[in-house]
Amino acid sequence: MKPYPIVVLMMIGLMLSACSGGGKEYDFYGKSTNWIVKYETEISKEREWADYSIEYIGKDPAPSMLGYNIESSWFEFGSKQERFKHRGKNVISGNSECTGPPTNNKSCQAMIEEDEQIKAKIEWNGNSEVIILNRN
Repeated sequence: MKPYPIVVLMMIGLMLSACSGGGKEYDFYGKSTNWIVKYETEISKEREWADYSIEYIGKDPAPSMLGYNIESSWFEFGSKQERFKHRGKNVISGNSECTGPPTNNKSCQAMIEEDEQIKAKIEWNGNSEVIILNRN
């Protein structure tokens, strides 16, 4: 057996551990009869990277436009009018990044409590729904 595959696997492992940067990953999930909302983030002192998605799962036809607001104790963002971006799927998704020092003077590190929750408010076709996302 040649040592080459073992060396490659070791190098990949080292690169992956170096890229993690000691950050912590947090996944939040909430579901109602009409929507599934996910918020996944990796947070360190230097950086926060987050992915979010809102998926329509209701029985009625999907709305053509919707508005949403997602907030927690450390952030808030939203859109008043948005269309589904994924062709053939009723999903809105996006991401955000915060970089701390030296890019800016504020730390991106969030203080997440064990029982932290995120609130997502979704409005569509004259309807409104609040979904609570809990940590997985």
